Amino acid sequence: AAEKRWRARHILDEALPPQATSVLDVGCMYGYLLKEAGARGVHDAAGVELSAGPAKAAAAEGLDVFCGSIEAFADKPENADRRFDLIVAQHVLEHVPDPVAFLATARRLLKPSGKVCICVPNYDARARRVFREAWGWYQVPVHLHHFGVKGLESVLNEAGLSVEKTVRRGGDSLFVLMTLLQSVGKMPSSADAKAPSALGRALVKTASTLLRPYYFLGDDELLVVATKSSTS
Repeated sequence: AAEKRWRARHILDEALPPQATSVLDVGCMYGYLLKEAGARGVHDAAGVELSAGPAKAAAAEGLDVFCGSIEAFADKPENADRRFDLIVAQHVLEHVPDPVAFLATARRLLKPSGKVCICVPNYDARARRVFREAWGWYQVPVHLHHFGVKGLESVLNEAGLSVEKTVRRGGDSLFVLMTLLQSVGKMPSSADAKAPSALGRALVKTASTLLRPYYFLGDDELLVVATKSSTS
């Protein structure tokens, strides 16, 4: 959680427009970015989350979170005129069957001068070429698409959005650990999953802290900020 809030702060540093008052985080999980946006004075911070557990937990903390898809959120009558200064989707686009439709819906929810911030695994990353099939962000079959810079720009343009900024960052500590474990054939299966011990949790937190500088050194994640295209 601490690492996710830390990464959320860096996303907002890159993408949050000056004097922004509204943010929508699609795939908000437990509301990490919403809390960070609220700490910056954003009074209308809303989230969309497909998974019922995280959505319920975030709502229990008083956050404005809708459980469902971005399309269902946009189609709610009470959201008919709701528009946002910033819409964020962290590691969501690679999961959705129709990325262009997803982005077109996000565009519809933007204010005229609003921005969309998309974070996805970078298929052009150095680590993918080095580790090959052990690269931690293949994650077949839950990742349906893999984007490099040109591919991501193409689907954004098709949805009526123009790229304003592209930033390459390192993956999170879970991604790094998965890549290393898979490279030596030691990645446990989901069937072996169990709750971590206190020692296990402490080791994960330590790894998260130690690996955090990789965010500035790696290129495993693409962060793209886009605005409404003037020609669409």
